Amino acid sequence: MKPNYIIIPLVTFFVAAIGSWFTSGGMEWYETINLPTWTPPGSVIGVVWTTLFILAAISALIVWNKAQRNNRFWRIIVLFLANAGLNIFWSFLFFNQYLIGPAVWEAGLLGLSVIVLVILIWPISRWASALLVPYAIWVAFASFLTFTIWTLQLPEISTINSFEECVSAGYPVLESYPRQCKIPGGATFAEDIGNELEKTDLIKIYNPRPNQIIETPLFVKGEARGNWYFEADFPIKLFDDNGFLLGITPAQALGDWMTEDFVAFSAPLSFAAPSSLKGKLILEKDNPSGLPEYENELTVPVYFKEAQGISQELMTVKIFLNDSRFVGEPYFDCSRTIAVERQVPKTLAVAKAATEALLRGATQEEIYQGFVSNINSGVRIQKLTIEDGVAKADFDEQLEFQVGGSCRVAAIMAQITETLKQFPTVDSVIISINGRTEDILNP
Repeated sequence: MKPNYIIIPLVTFFVAAIGSWFTSGGMEWYETINLPTWTPPGSVIGVVWTTLFILAAISALIVWNKAQRNNRFWRIIVLFLANAGLNIFWSFLFFNQYLIGPAVWEAGLLGLSVIVLVILIWPISRWASALLVPYAIWVAFASFLTFTIWTLQLPEISTINSFEECVSAGYPVLESYPRQCKIPGGATFAEDIGNELEKTDLIKIYNPRPNQIIETPLFVKGEARGNWYFEADFPIKLFDDNGFLLGITPAQALGDWMTEDFVAFSAPLSFAAPSSLKGKLILEKDNPSGLPEYENELTVPVYFKEAQGISQELMTVKIFLNDSRFVGEPYFDCSRTIAVERQVPKTLAVAKAATEALLRGATQEEIYQGFVSNINSGVRIQKLTIEDGVAKADFDEQLEFQVGGSCRVAAIMAQITETLKQFPTVDSVIISINGRTEDILNP
């Protein structure tokens, strides 16, 4: 048997196998993208390509046997090999890299190579040339199909600006760290993991991990270099995406912190109801000097369990903050409050939503203006009922944690009372902590 009867079928099989491998790897993604209604079924496409590969192999065999002494012979063979490479490369671009736009241009080059083959082979063997005509027609159709698919993705692609949006749209996720999501056209979005990779030689966090769904109480665990601590602890803060401080707690070293080695830490953290789906946990290096050059922090993005499935429709409520602009004046009224507006998810439990918004505290801008909250961070409302004009609000023990002084107590009581009395069904407010009303918030 002549070598060409082995080499040409083997090359053809290799091209088909590699292309099929790329294709099978991208089928899960292919099924999620927008396709024109006239897209042939996958089974039909498979049969067509198998037939075309067989016809191309027969054409190459005819050329090999009839034109070895023709001055076009090696140009034709090189062009056959280039066509094979373009065939594989198209599958790589489209199904492996999801680059639909570049695949359109590559398909054009593939079709051009087939047309040139048809022209070059025609003087040598019309039969061999004719065998490639279906190949040229199919590639022209495939190029138009690829172009149409690309145009169908453009409106959706233009709205994708983040890893989360890319995943929600059904595009494939590359299992790297951080994970990456790629959209047709080549744009890649990396999952936000905070600055963990930058701080891994200083501090490591084991719970929660970046983008973990958390709920209160949260048990933070990890390890940090001894110089991250001061007096065996450092602060941990939890913010939601709207900038509200939901909770703060010290992380305690579980060993001797007077070392340069890693020392394990743990910290329970209770936090207030978030105003957003996402937030960030910040583990600050303790910096008693207050000097900026010694500041450092690890930022860990998280998702809040209780915010999952919350309505995206918003409503406006008021919360009441303490007005501290006149603190230094004689006869300052500690219970003086000022109303500010908050946007919260629409709900029938509007009084509870307003109270939860109050517990998230003041924004930085409000603080700069002199409007503050005297309520501890991390307070949770456990129960709220309104009956016969009386609102009964029960909070957890964080409400009175380290609260002292009659002025601060009056400020806290005024904030809660005025926030609830904005509703016409509330005439008076009874505040309790874990069901207790008599001995709470003692000055």
